[in-house]
Amino acid sequence: STTTPATCGVSGSNLTLAGAGPCVIRADQAGNANYNAAPQITRNVTIAKAAQTIIFPDPGPKPYGATFQIAATGGGSGNPVVFSSTNNARCTVSGTTVTPVAVNTCTIRAQQAGNANYETATQVLRDITITLGNGSLGFPAQGTKSLAAGVFALQFTPGPSTAQVTFVSLTPGVCTMAGASSVPPLTTGSCTISGTHEADSFYEASPTIDQ
Repeated sequence: STTTPATCGVSGSNLTLAGAGPCVIRADQAGNANYNAAPQITRNVTIAKAAQTIIFPDPGPKPYGATFQIAATGGGSGNPVVFSSTNNARCTVSGTTVTPVAVNTCTIRAQQAGNANYETATQVLRDITITLGNGSLGFPAQGTKSLAAGVFALQFTPGPSTAQVTFVSLTPGVCTMAGASSVPPLTTGSCTISGTHEADSFYEASPTIDQ
């Protein structure tokens, strides 16, 4: 039998662990017509806290310019796995949302606290590569232009890159480029302009768009 049911229980000769802490087992044997009852013996057994393990899958490379989610599973304490960044100059963490701050290696720390029955889990560090972000350029169809109206400005929306937007005439016999985004028409016909937002330290160059 046991005098500490909060930590252990006894069924026959089987000991059931209910929690961490001291477990006191009592052994008794009754007497009979020829034998006195045996002196009681107690044994003290320490039930150690159980270990916890964090499983933190690698989310793979992530692009700069977009937040992403992370997830991990922990041990049996029921406490949440808590995430933090080891360097806020590279990435920040709020709950399970990671915001890249630099194109570099972002290291995330996963921790889980223990309780009365479980040890604190060994922290897990996960390195996540932050790649260049996706470049973009809004360059819609420009419509019909009049030769008599002369030079016209291209209509476009730059992407997130801080580099220049580059336009090139693919039909130099019909139209050319003057300055960054002005087009002098030379004759009537189909004028085709190719546009790209160039790469910088954080974003890739946008896909080339022809209009």
